Amino acid sequence: MSGPFGEKIGEGRVVSSGVASGTPVLARGMSFARSRTSGNTVLVVPDFKIEHLAYMNRTAAMVSMGCAMPHHLKIALRYSGIPALYMARFSKEPNGAGEIVVDGLTGWIYLAAGNGRGARTDRAPAGRAGMYRAPRGKATVHIRANADTGAAIRRAFEYGAEGIGLCRTGYSFFRPDLRRLLHRFVVKGEGGAGRAMFEAQEAEFGEILAEVPAGRPIAVRLWDNPLGDFLRPLRECNPALGTRGVRVGTAYPALYQLQIGALLSAFRRVPRSERPDLEILIPFVSFAGEYARWRNYIKRRARDAKVGCMIETPGAVLRAEEFARRADLLCVGTNDLTQTVLGISRDDYEAYRARCGDDCRANPFELLDESVMRLVGELIARARRANPFVMIGIVGAQASVPRNLRFLAGAGFDYMSVNFTDIGALAGRMRRMANRARCDRGGGLSCMHG
Repeated sequence: MSGPFGEKIGEGRVVSSGVASGTPVLARGMSFARSRTSGNTVLVVPDFKIEHLAYMNRTAAMVSMGCAMPHHLKIALRYSGIPALYMARFSKEPNGAGEIVVDGLTGWIYLAAGNGRGARTDRAPAGRAGMYRAPRGKATVHIRANADTGAAIRRAFEYGAEGIGLCRTGYSFFRPDLRRLLHRFVVKGEGGAGRAMFEAQEAEFGEILAEVPAGRPIAVRLWDNPLGDFLRPLRECNPALGTRGVRVGTAYPALYQLQIGALLSAFRRVPRSERPDLEILIPFVSFAGEYARWRNYIKRRARDAKVGCMIETPGAVLRAEEFARRADLLCVGTNDLTQTVLGISRDDYEAYRARCGDDCRANPFELLDESVMRLVGELIARARRANPFVMIGIVGAQASVPRNLRFLAGAGFDYMSVNFTDIGALAGRMRRMANRARCDRGGGLSCMHG
């Protein structure tokens, strides 16, 4: 079967969109992949692993033949612009077949013909997204983007983002050199490694902040990844509920202190007239005391800094009043909230879904489950009662799923943050909702163009 780029030789499920071509490299092990990958190759692996984060800048596209899809790898791939597929099946062996094209829009894989070679594309920028009036005129819903590097942040604003709703820290430590520093600092307690880490983090934050226009918001989340993802001696049986998020700061306070110091130092280096509106997020909190400890630490060093927390557990939802009274913003992470509410691992869900048949009618990490929607509604109601002025946003992947939009747009959020390539589609859907609502006498969404 032929297609727009040549003969179709396989297909898979889309992880991240875009189109790219390259020479396929079939990797059976990490060392083999490391020695063979380059910017003109397509990495084909039996199963995705979190360690494959290290190859994102060294391959044109990534394909997995297995059903494992580590969530943090999925996020990073989507925000990198690298097309990726998983659960791929080939009708023709790709190795030795010449250059192949990975189409991250359709999920198809082609043996490259003349017009497929050197293919590179992604969704075109849609212009400024604008602001959208929520139902009954109670709030304005802004559209932000999730982006973790200076390059991604620059592209996010090109795609029309009003700000950065989530900038994750920690992913750069999958680099072997930084991982070694982390091991020396956390496991061995070497002060010299801490100074080198501080300099590396300060430089990284400097590149990030330089790409945010003056006055625009950027929410930087402190370290959230399970430390066991980086440090073998600290691996745990259930890392998603282990030493991650604010618990990293509790167990290893020097790591949070280093990150906060590097971030504030980089921020102060930006000329006052060019500074963005910095927001610092404390992740994966469950108790008000966890948040208060680090909020106070930051405020003592930067009195005007905005400090918020990630609401990702049922316990945090039920304590929403306590957080709302102290926090400048509450950020709902629906990916982790879904995982903790339903007791389902997002990394293993697709493998489970392949075996459970009719028990799983929809992927709750895409289509919001009713129980999660109820908790989100409860959170917003409790928080607004305690502090009507607290800012509340949502940054989970479900925010970009069309079937969730009517609920999310009317739930009472101040902003929604999505992958920058989804901004145009999200803005278009909200604009259509606004236009339909104008036709109803009862009002509804009204659009405010930026």
